[in-house]
Amino acid sequence: MPDTPAVVVPPLTPADAARVGITYHFCRIQFPALAVSEVAFRNHLQRAIATYAPKTAAPLTWSSFLEGLYALDWTVCCGCVEGLERAWEVLFATRTGRSDCLLVDALRARACRLYPRDDEKQESAVTEFWSHLLVPESAGSVPVLLRYDGQRPLAPWLIRVFQNWHLSKLRQHPQATAMPDDDIAMPLPKGGTDTRWHEAFVLAAREWLGEMADSERLILGLRWRYKMSQREVASLLGVRAKVGPATTWKGTS
Repeated sequence: MPDTPAVVVPPLTPADAARVGITYHFCRIQFPALAVSEVAFRNHLQRAIATYAPKTAAPLTWSSFLEGLYALDWTVCCGCVEGLERAWEVLFATRTGRSDCLLVDALRARACRLYPRDDEKQESAVTEFWSHLLVPESAGSVPVLLRYDGQRPLAPWLIRVFQNWHLSKLRQHPQATAMPDDDIAMPLPKGGTDTRWHEAFVLAAREWLGEMADSERLILGLRWRYKMSQREVASLLGVRAKVGPATTWKGTS
């Protein structure tokens, strides 16, 4: 049996090292609460590019790898691997799929289709999967999060890993039958479609909206969703509004 070829990781040039540093500081700005050290960030990137190298047929460079990196998802993954509680909170709160449901709810929905009419198995399937995010399933295997290479969105990737893992178990028991699949997991972006900056904007906007008071979100909703003017909003809310260049609504300026 021929030996498995060794994984060749491209050398990190000074320009690439500087770009890694820029990526790290960008992620720290986006996630100031995720105190992943730069040394840990770089070490995890080395592991990720080694994980990704056997999957690509094209010549691999640090430049192309960083170009395809989902940096914010990668930072959350690094934080979870480093044991940061805030990173796990972000992962638990991640929304995915066209229904915009929480990641854990998407996993439960998949479990319902994999193990129909078996509530106990559905719940244990999700719990067992969470336990293997950092703990290997067996000796010699790799924990789930350590297999993530950052070249695809994290939440849909976790859902696919969850489904494939349990489908392989179901194939070992022919009598078990899963229900037809659906589109709970959003498809991976097609070639040439880069959605990382859109996702970064959505994440930042969601965090900003979460910090606003209910009254401010109400005003934004009336202004943006229902296209109401400032005077119409003021009339609806029963407040006086002085319309002029010096007047702004808090949260909409």
